[in-house]
Amino acid sequence: MPRVTITPNVCEEERISELVRCCKEYRYDEVMFFVNAENLYRGFVEPSSLASQVALIKRAKQSLAKEGIRTAVNPWSSIGQVEWGEKPDSYAFRRMVGADGETAKTTACPLDEEWKKYILGYYSYLAEAIAPETLWVEDDFRLHNHGALHWGGCFCKEHMKLYCALLGKTVDVKTFTRGMATNAEGGAYRRAYYEVNRREMRALSEYFGNSLRKRFPKMKIGLMSSDPKLHSIEGRDWKGVLCGLGGDTPIDRIHLPMYRQYCAQDYCWNFNDVSMSTRALVPENTTVLPEVENAMFSPYTKSVSTTRFQVESSLALLPKGVTLDLDCFAGNGIVAEFGYGNALAEIKDYLNAFLDLDLRFSQLTGISVLVSEDVFLRSKPCSDLNEMRMEENWWASYFASAGIAYRYKKPSDRKNGALAVSGEYLNGLSDEEIEKLFAERFLILDGNSVEILFARGLNGLIGAKRYRVLHWEAGDYSFEQAEEGRVYLGIKKCRVSATVTCPAYVQIEYGLLPNVYTRIYDCYEKEVGTGLVRGDGFLIFPFLSCGKQHGMLASMRVEALKTALSEAGVPSLVYTEKPYVSVYYYEGDQFDVAFLVNFSDDQYREIALNGVNQFKKVQTLSRDNGTWQDVETNSKGHKTIIKTTLSAATTVTLKIFKK
Repeated sequence: MPRVTITPNVCEEERISELVRCCKEYRYDEVMFFVNAENLYRGFVEPSSLASQVALIKRAKQSLAKEGIRTAVNPWSSIGQVEWGEKPDSYAFRRMVGADGETAKTTACPLDEEWKKYILGYYSYLAEAIAPETLWVEDDFRLHNHGALHWGGCFCKEHMKLYCALLGKTVDVKTFTRGMATNAEGGAYRRAYYEVNRREMRALSEYFGNSLRKRFPKMKIGLMSSDPKLHSIEGRDWKGVLCGLGGDTPIDRIHLPMYRQYCAQDYCWNFNDVSMSTRALVPENTTVLPEVENAMFSPYTKSVSTTRFQVESSLALLPKGVTLDLDCFAGNGIVAEFGYGNALAEIKDYLNAFLDLDLRFSQLTGISVLVSEDVFLRSKPCSDLNEMRMEENWWASYFASAGIAYRYKKPSDRKNGALAVSGEYLNGLSDEEIEKLFAERFLILDGNSVEILFARGLNGLIGAKRYRVLHWEAGDYSFEQAEEGRVYLGIKKCRVSATVTCPAYVQIEYGLLPNVYTRIYDCYEKEVGTGLVRGDGFLIFPFLSCGKQHGMLASMRVEALKTALSEAGVPSLVYTEKPYVSVYYYEGDQFDVAFLVNFSDDQYREIALNGVNQFKKVQTLSRDNGTWQDVETNSKGHKTIIKTTLSAATTVTLKIFKK
């Protein structure tokens, strides 16, 4: 679904005609029209002033409908997208106040009653005049990332009254936001901000959604979302907000984190951190339409191949379609010369055939990585909200990059199997809950989790006596080496650097030494401590996880980790053998589906899948025509070689029929 702007009195008939032609040629089945967007954004306008724009969209809708193409409408701003100068308007809405106490020029406070009435009237005007298939609420329906505001808001007097009521005392904005950042008074400041905004934004969604659905029952209401870690700070109730707007049919345009082209390997990390975690947080029945963006709207910014790859790889989210923000906001309509449309049309049969599998996100299997809405409440203290870091998704990005199948799971999901924990997750559990996890699950822990166990006096759960955090910058250590008798990369005593692109190392002294896979050494080749170890019911990856640090994905470390997981007999362990060939594995009754995404620049003539060896046959889905074809396989032990080509920046979909 392309998102387009066509402006009144600027070649409008020509551009409507070209839009219809492009949609037919590119096999688009719906068009989303911007209203009052970006380059033409004029602030809080009187809805009736949009009459000429609305009339144009209605004419375009009629032309599109003749070809069976639906129309959606996207008012580009609600609370406020940008702070680009003063936008004169006749509305005296209370403005949002940032974390430093400064007041926005054009961004509204979402508690302002007059603003709420205005937005409802604005949406109602567009709904009545255009009768769109879907009305889209834009991603500025949030509290963070509002133009020039410091972090976001809102810290106006009305909001502060609500925060202070929960806090139990009156404080100023500076004290309150500092308390949020530093997690003061046992998290009381964070909890007050989180709970108030969770309640108020849910109520606001219900206010808009209930009113619009009652008056326009045939119209669907969707939302564009942002990074869920940032939404966590403002207490985003994913089900409450999406269902508040959309009712029984929640709809979300999930953010695909690539405004401008960068290397696919890094996109792998960010896609699994942001997009996949969003999919896990929204209700399973959500209609997902991930958004491919291009800023600033040109193949010079993002290539045709990369754009196609983003669409193709987003199938891991089990979408019902995709939205395309590829053409300029200023009013060009679709720009055929860019070449995006034809490239996407070439894989339309493949995309549709994948969707015909009708998979459910709950079918995804692999090592579990817990994801939750309240990660902000336990994230580490910092000096400013803009410095907030949350690393609980770290293992998901790591596993995907290493080719290990994983699944995000909410804490309420009590399924058995391996569970990977990073960041501050354990600090959200009681001692009893942590002990229960160790009793029931195989745990994969990073260095941050080890620190928490010691701080809580639970280090006995990993048989550890003491620990120290060491830093390569201080010369404390230099490289990691395979444990005696273990061979990685076909090399005895294989070594890999532990400096420069590696985080701090957690030196742990164990009582009873676990199974050791690597050890850490200094520049004098003197042993500093154990590296990767596996004990009874746990595995320790002894580094402080902190975003993507490329050294952690060194081939030796990845092979050592896969070896340890295999020897542990981790259930549902499936992995590939090539860098950045991610596998998303969906279990079914008659057949499983392995969706392989090549986030690398390399082509492979065959694919090795470990953990898949009991099956009748394997079929691959043709990217050329969307048909299923039998494929040759060769199994040995736990490994199966799939005789099919996986080209750079493409995907392969496999049906694995069970015996």
